[in-house]
Amino acid sequence: PVGCNDTFEQSLGPVEKFGDLRFNDIASSESARQKLGAAMESVGRGEALKVSVTHVEMKLKGEGGTLLSGFFDWSVGLVSAALSNILDKSAHYEGGRGLILMGEPCSEQTVRQRAKDSETADFIQNAPIPLQSTDCKGVIQWANLAMLDMMEYTQDEYVGRHCSDFAPDDQKDLMSEMAKAVHCGKKIKEVPVCFYRKNGGIVPLLLDTNVSYSEDGRFHHTRCFFRDDTGRRVREARAEALVDEMDRSLSLLDNFMSNALHFVRTPCNVMTQALDAARGQLDSTNLKAILHVNHSNPVISEAAKAAILESKLMLDVTVGQLSDLTRTLDDVSDLQRFEQGAELRPVINDVELLPLCHSVMAECALRCHEGVECVLDIGEGKAALPTDAKQLRRVLHHLLTNAAMWTRQGSVHLSVTHDVYPNGAPRCVFNVTDTGVGIAGNIDVFAKYHQQQSMGKAPKGGSELSQIYLASVQQARDRQVEAAGSLSNAKGVGLGLLLSYNITNALGGELCFSSEPGNTKFSFSLPYLAASASTLAPEEAAAHYDAIPTAGLTHMRITRKSAPCELCAYDKMNFDTITSSSSASSLTSLLSNTHLSRREEALNGDDTMAKRFARKEDDDTTNHPAEAEFFSPPDVESRVVTLHDVASHGLAATELPHILVVEDTAMCSKVLKMSLKKLECTVDIAEDGKQALEAVKKSIETHRPYQLILMDLRMPNMDGFEATRVLKGEMGCSVPIVALTAETGLDVRERCK
Repeated sequence: PVGCNDTFEQSLGPVEKFGDLRFNDIASSESARQKLGAAMESVGRGEALKVSVTHVEMKLKGEGGTLLSGFFDWSVGLVSAALSNILDKSAHYEGGRGLILMGEPCSEQTVRQRAKDSETADFIQNAPIPLQSTDCKGVIQWANLAMLDMMEYTQDEYVGRHCSDFAPDDQKDLMSEMAKAVHCGKKIKEVPVCFYRKNGGIVPLLLDTNVSYSEDGRFHHTRCFFRDDTGRRVREARAEALVDEMDRSLSLLDNFMSNALHFVRTPCNVMTQALDAARGQLDSTNLKAILHVNHSNPVISEAAKAAILESKLMLDVTVGQLSDLTRTLDDVSDLQRFEQGAELRPVINDVELLPLCHSVMAECALRCHEGVECVLDIGEGKAALPTDAKQLRRVLHHLLTNAAMWTRQGSVHLSVTHDVYPNGAPRCVFNVTDTGVGIAGNIDVFAKYHQQQSMGKAPKGGSELSQIYLASVQQARDRQVEAAGSLSNAKGVGLGLLLSYNITNALGGELCFSSEPGNTKFSFSLPYLAASASTLAPEEAAAHYDAIPTAGLTHMRITRKSAPCELCAYDKMNFDTITSSSSASSLTSLLSNTHLSRREEALNGDDTMAKRFARKEDDDTTNHPAEAEFFSPPDVESRVVTLHDVASHGLAATELPHILVVEDTAMCSKVLKMSLKKLECTVDIAEDGKQALEAVKKSIETHRPYQLILMDLRMPNMDGFEATRVLKGEMGCSVPIVALTAETGLDVRERCK
């Protein structure tokens, strides 16, 4: 320093104390000395006319000569030539001009505020989150160390460039749209973007932005906050991989269960058909022959009669057990599909309530304990209900079986009434009540899912709630077993109630439950109009409802002893789901040309009255009274071909129905062939789809076409689906093809359509 004013001397001391020291040497810190020295060098060399250096800590002269420190804001500039001559003739810089420094002391408040600002700036600069700011055009104004480290650029290389310079070509439009949105004052939150690093690699990022405005409300800059998106994308990829693996595993499990159940159902069905055929050999006709042969020996006649009765009983029991096994397999398969989120699509038809309820009630009576009475009440109202007959029968079967199992005395009651919903829509209400031990404990067993009320409803929700519901039902069953005092009463696998709940929901109903000792009740309601609303307009649905015939009151009491006779009327009745009446009618018309009424009944699965026909007594019945106790199915009517038949159908009217059975399992094809021959049909066998195609071609060439094809689905070489596609599509075959399979899933039914 070569000169100073009085204020300078009062604060920093006289000029003489500096000696040979540079002015910036009196700064307290090395960083302050460097900043002040750089400013003086820059102005002295003419690089800048004026440079400001703020918040410079200087050594001050205190009272008594002590040294203190204070902060100044300095402005460094060139001294004019005239002023330089006045201050000192010596000049240290080019042009003979010196420097002038003007300092402004900083107040304590300013010092404290600047310290806070400095700490905040250091915090942002060294924050682990990448940050940067851009102007209104998207040019980068500043970036912290984390951003520079992530992008692998220096401050000089990165700042001043446009954001789009670092974006891939496929994201430049996105960057432009985001810049427009930000300029309009909109915030951007968690937008996935990608930037190029200096080494050419791409880093995935999540971008958040907001705008900083000046005091006058003008756009100042955009704050950009980045997060490395690699971890999120890796987690998402892993989650997707897990979901894919889970789907694959579920698909494998579904295929395994489907295959396993298929290979179990097939022998069950074969055994059922074989046992039915064997039972047919033990009818009263065979007994009649035995009695005639052994008429002279009454002991042998009675022994033969007892042996046949015992054989029939054993066959009936075996067939019943196989039916129960098949039903259990269906329940396990369907419940597995429900737990996987599959949706049951019911097939709606008008179902007559009396035959369905009567048959399932008779089955229930067979399962009841001795002395328990089954009561069926159907209220006055519509005689039919638009619903899925098979699924409704399954629900009633499970509810009645459960009631019969836990009722040792009293009755099991099924009532069907006709009511309306709160909105006035008609509904059919089913109530299953028993006088059994009840479910011990309070009705709050389902309080977690529904409000307190007299009726507890099964939970609605996903598989987790269903599992909790199943656990609750299992606990209730355990309490029932304890109350009944014997584990031998616990039958079944414990899936019936949960399956009934799922099926009821699929039918548009709501399963309800209440219980107390001596009075357990399950109830659900099914709509009349909602079932047909998917295919009919509201006016048509209402007209359809009005067209359903009505019936009066029905009251029946069935005991275990009378159940076989009650069930006889529906022994072969088909309550399975039929998609439309066209298939049944086509098969009916197929065989009606030959006037085989009994054969028509068998193919439709309906020989309702067969067991009600008593065999006519022969002339010698009086000599053999034991024969009169037996019933036999009616003989197949003789074929009578009229002139009208020949005129309508030609010589084909005189031929026996010709049927092709496509089945790869030898036992299945043998049983089918045997059953069809009893119906006076001629049968050809093909072991796979390829053989079926050859058989159809040959039948056409020999002018002896098939009237019906029974097609298995799972076969080697060519399955039933592919064979049917070729027959119907490429060959233009018009012969009805009926799927022959142990599959019961709706997906298979849809494919068969």
